Amino acid sequence: MMSDMLDTNGLAILGMFVTAIATSVGILFKVLGLSYKFGALVERVDLLFMMLFNRGQLDAIQKGWGTKNSPFQITTEGIDAIAPLLSQFIPWYGQLIHSRPGITEVQIFEAFEKQFGMFIIERICLPNHISNFACLIAVLEACKQHTQTEKTT
Repeated sequence: MMSDMLDTNGLAILGMFVTAIATSVGILFKVLGLSYKFGALVERVDLLFMMLFNRGQLDAIQKGWGTKNSPFQITTEGIDAIAPLLSQFIPWYGQLIHSRPGITEVQIFEAFEKQFGMFIIERICLPNHISNFACLIAVLEACKQHTQTEKTT
């Protein structure tokens, strides 16, 4: 009688162990599947961002605010349109670059949009009839150019 109970208990424990392993494997496959989908989603977001970024450069070039010289360069006309407000952006840009060495252009773009997005739209984009991306690109290029000029002087 005692050995039957041990066999029954042993089978129950073995059954729970097999169920736990099967469940763990199932969860692992689900996590791997989600990880793959997340990676694909990140790629799509990056692609969409690059499309919008390229569209912004095109808008700025068509407006006469930049030239496509690989990399994009802001023109005097673009700097003149931004100049009255540039003093508000440059200190923040310098602090951002200093506090985050190795920051990517995409991260700078996102940080500027979070900090100044509506301000740039209201004060630069709308009065000049140009897209938000073109304005943001012009502002970033002007800040970058100003910072590089300061380093050489």
